[in-house]
Amino acid sequence: MSGAAAWAHAAQAGLAFAVDPAGLGGIVLRVRAGPARDVFVQALQALLPPTTPWLKLPIGCSEDRLIGGADIAAALAARRLEPQPGLLARADGGVLMIAQAERLAPARAANIAAAMDEGFVRLERDGFSRIWPARLAVLALDEGVDAEAPPPALLERLGLWVDLDGVALRDALAFTADIAAARARLPQTAIDDADRHALAAAAAALGADSLRATLFAARTAKALAALAGRDRVVDDDLAAAAALVLSPRATQARADAPPSDTPTSPPDRKDDSPAPSPTDPQALDDMVIAAALGAVPERVLAALAAAGGAKTQSGGGAGAQRIGKKRGRPIGVRVGDPRSNARLALIDTLRAAAPWQRVRGAREGEVKVTRGDLRVRRFAERREASVIFIVDASGSAAFQRLAEVKGAIELILAQAYVARTHVALVAFRKTGAEVLLAPTRALARARACLAGLPGGGATPLAAGLDVGFALSLAERAKGRSVMAILMSDGRANVSRDGAAGRAHAQADAQAAAAQFRTAGLSSVFVDTGRWPEPDNQVLAAAMGARYAPLPFADARGLSAIAAP
Repeated sequence: MSGAAAWAHAAQAGLAFAVDPAGLGGIVLRVRAGPARDVFVQALQALLPPTTPWLKLPIGCSEDRLIGGADIAAALAARRLEPQPGLLARADGGVLMIAQAERLAPARAANIAAAMDEGFVRLERDGFSRIWPARLAVLALDEGVDAEAPPPALLERLGLWVDLDGVALRDALAFTADIAAARARLPQTAIDDADRHALAAAAAALGADSLRATLFAARTAKALAALAGRDRVVDDDLAAAAALVLSPRATQARADAPPSDTPTSPPDRKDDSPAPSPTDPQALDDMVIAAALGAVPERVLAALAAAGGAKTQSGGGAGAQRIGKKRGRPIGVRVGDPRSNARLALIDTLRAAAPWQRVRGAREGEVKVTRGDLRVRRFAERREASVIFIVDASGSAAFQRLAEVKGAIELILAQAYVARTHVALVAFRKTGAEVLLAPTRALARARACLAGLPGGGATPLAAGLDVGFALSLAERAKGRSVMAILMSDGRANVSRDGAAGRAHAQADAQAAAAQFRTAGLSSVFVDTGRWPEPDNQVLAAAMGARYAPLPFADARGLSAIAAP
């Protein structure tokens, strides 16, 4: 999709959102910070009434600031707790904008999702209970790299997903419409059961199995019809709604139209009866499905192709998080002692101590704090990752395989700084294995090492796996998540003790591979043989590895598989 087409798509989503913000939940805007994003956000804000609340969620926002809590200043001055509303309540009737939504903590996403579902936020803490209305929409700015995305709990509740990556400022034209008239027309805008059936068929064809997706698509179609001045949804509205709501949620690379149980032939009618719609139900389903498939973003198609069209789950690769005490992104507080190498959360400590000052006999201007009041901060630290290639450098086809691996390593290293990925290379040939490239993100060093990579000889597969396993454990001990990539045709003929013999060598290879599964290491077995071998699938199962038969792997395809 060209930049101008992507912007037109985004503008249509923005107009639909402005007509029905609460009904559509919000917009996920996938784009890096830049002029195009600023233009879109400003245009979207200008479409809403001037009195509409528009609040920004700070990165690392605490639960108290989001939901509400005690007013510390009032508590210390008057020695009584005064509740104050959080961002969710203050955004009632408006929009909460979340920058870097891919970094939003799951707990904060759950707080926002609960407010969106219930229409209010409940505060029950510090000895009092309070409920504030919180009917809000969300604009989530997704700046994630590759598979990074906002938490699923938030994505589920945002109807419109827009991708502006690659849109230049020259394509970002301001957009406007008579939103007030469209809002007034929306309650009277009708959508037929056949139209809802067509949207449900498109959702099923794309694998968008969330019920909310179909509901959002129907509401979007109504909003588009209201914008066009119509009191009934037409085919163009359905096609546009499917492209805006269902296409970005696709989880299937291919889809066939599901059979329709509605008769396709028109019923008999009298001459004076109204004419039926020129589009029969099955044709309407096919039209909407085709429109949705045609609008699936290229990024989504590439991800589905790489995953074989199946749903995937993110693992512990680059971008995985671990809980830390002093470094990383703040994700909340807990009861604790700052002497245990943690950071004191002063405001939260005072908030915990404030209700008890009168009981403790504190004098004017004095705050008595006990050990139970102490609160320390929690941080989420993004883990670095290591990709370890274990390469079969033996045999007549070694030079072709090594050329592919060289290209893959260079492609991964080119993005290593952003993804925090280290790359290592273990090669095995003749009677042993060695680490030719220690884990590094230095592209120049890697290229110099790869230039003289040797090849040829027997296949000591067990030795390669042993060296790769030891290196994987060393990298994991450094706090990195590890992905091991075994690239071989699996025809081991040298055992661990260096003796020749295929049967003994294969048994040693099975034992060496089992170490990865026992240790819980992520791995992929790239079968480079001419044809996929059943024995290699058994070896992959023993390793706990994903089996990828790629007899003609190129560098770009291999780099996609190796990406953690």
